[in-house]
Amino acid sequence: MAHHESIELPASGMRTPSPSASRNGPFVFSGAVAGRDPVTRELPTGLDGQVVNVFSHVRVLMFA
Repeated sequence: MAHHESIELPASGMRTPSPSASRNGPFVFSGAVAGRDPVTRELPTGLDGQVVNVFSHVRVLMFA
């Protein structure tokens, strides 16, 4: 049976009781990934800034 691990991403800005992602064997499953700034937790007004933040969060999840 594959090992299941919850992954927390505090900087994502999401405020839910469920984990940001989970790893099950070689697979990583995530919920919603917000475009909030990982330091300030503010949501940039422009789409470009939000997309940069989303990929930053995804990178952190993949290496967690």
